[in-house]
Amino acid sequence: MDTTYKQKIKEKSREIIWNHAVSSLTGCRYKALILNENYLKKLRKHIYAKTGYLITERIFNDYLSFSHSIYGKKRPCDLNVAFFCGPEPENDIRILQRLGVRLERMYAFEYDNKCFKTAVASIEKEYPQVKIFNGKIETFTESHNTTFDIIYLDFTSSLFEAFQTIGKVLDNNALSQLGVLIVNTTYSDLTDSNLDFLTKYFYYDVFFENCVISGEENEDTVAPSLTRSEGVWVEGLEDMDKFSEIVKSNFEYAYSAFQTDYINMYANITKPYYAVLSNSILKKRLIQDLTPQMATILETTHENLDFQYAMSGDYLDTFRYSQFIYNELQSWEHFYFKRHNGIKYSRIDAMKIIEVIIRSAYLPDKFSDLPNQMGTNVNQTMQKILSPVLQEAILKIDNKISKMPIGLFCDTPMIHLWIEMIVNSLGYPYHCNVKNHIRHRYTAKTRPMCVDVFTLDQCRSFYDWLPMIEYQANFLEDIDRQLIVRLSLDAIGKQSLGIINKQYFGSALIGINEKKWALNSDFPNRQRL
Repeated sequence: MDTTYKQKIKEKSREIIWNHAVSSLTGCRYKALILNENYLKKLRKHIYAKTGYLITERIFNDYLSFSHSIYGKKRPCDLNVAFFCGPEPENDIRILQRLGVRLERMYAFEYDNKCFKTAVASIEKEYPQVKIFNGKIETFTESHNTTFDIIYLDFTSSLFEAFQTIGKVLDNNALSQLGVLIVNTTYSDLTDSNLDFLTKYFYYDVFFENCVISGEENEDTVAPSLTRSEGVWVEGLEDMDKFSEIVKSNFEYAYSAFQTDYINMYANITKPYYAVLSNSILKKRLIQDLTPQMATILETTHENLDFQYAMSGDYLDTFRYSQFIYNELQSWEHFYFKRHNGIKYSRIDAMKIIEVIIRSAYLPDKFSDLPNQMGTNVNQTMQKILSPVLQEAILKIDNKISKMPIGLFCDTPMIHLWIEMIVNSLGYPYHCNVKNHIRHRYTAKTRPMCVDVFTLDQCRSFYDWLPMIEYQANFLEDIDRQLIVRLSLDAIGKQSLGIINKQYFGSALIGINEKKWALNSDFPNRQRL
């Protein structure tokens, strides 16, 4: 039986992903940042052109200086790299060593005992300083304090089976503040269960790639408004059975879109929400200890919020997840709905609570009121749920925002942006630099493989620069710092606009059509090697 991993097409894939990953984190490091200095400087000039006000140079440069201190410079020899090695780790080691990565900084993982022994024997003479571990990378990163600049998860299964490893690696903050996550999975088989999963995954999505419906790739480097569907209702595909037939016809395209979208969603949404509610110290910054009665009231509040969104043709993320997770693929239900390791909230619990918190300032006192009614105070229910410090911050921030002039920039700032920003400052999301993304497919022997190379940025130069919750409103009084917050939110929001529904919605300082340099992009086509 041929068990070698030295096929030419796989070698080509390795060359592409390792070269891109190492280059992105070294020579092209500052271009890979979401809070890219050149983009921020252009936004500063845009603010001046619109208002005649120029952010004070000393304060702006200090912000950029802090970013440099967070991210610094890195050479290939500074990078820590983790990868699945199989029985032939030398295949990846040779490329990494040629690119300048040191052997001492390479960590390889192999779960199968036989393959592990073969891998260890294979490096004895040339690469003894490479560390190979017999086990799962997610188990290693739970307790080990090493963070990796690049993590290559080269699976022999589809994302339907591999999703937990990806989620746990991100949950463990195993990737550096600016890092590259490479995911390689097999295209899944077209089974009734897999088809049902993908049908429901996209049926309740507001933005998904057109190829799910068309079975064709779009032109690269164009905005999501041109490359994405705005949901089945807009497309006239509200009949789920008919939509399922289309997904079936375009199953490989649907799987490709699912892989990119799901990992991006987890890194941006599920990961930070679960992180905040899993940590008792972070949790009490946002919510009070909930009695069983208040937990029930919170659940009811979320159900009403869910209903209002669904009635308007929109869906909260937790509603979407609840539809496709309840499936024959029981591992998904266990991962999202079970409370793990004594943690009080499951992933779905955490997502529901944060969904309510972010929208808390807009909740009417009674849901019989208009669904889009804008509140000026935290309603009575939320007063019993939100922490006192967050309640006070919301009121102060909302008061400052209400006094801001409107119409100066593309979007008028609203309170949910600050609440979401507070959550993310505590939860450490991984935002994806969409413009630096690459993805391709190839066939190894007989099995088609699906590769995504994510450049993930925790944007800590922004989130760590922010003051404590208690003093967020003070930054709004300082026009320089207020505008730095807004230009930073613009830069982050441009990475998810039209891709992740509602993330930093309404955060644009400059419209996507105002300047070429302000365009947002979608993920590129998946190239065929």
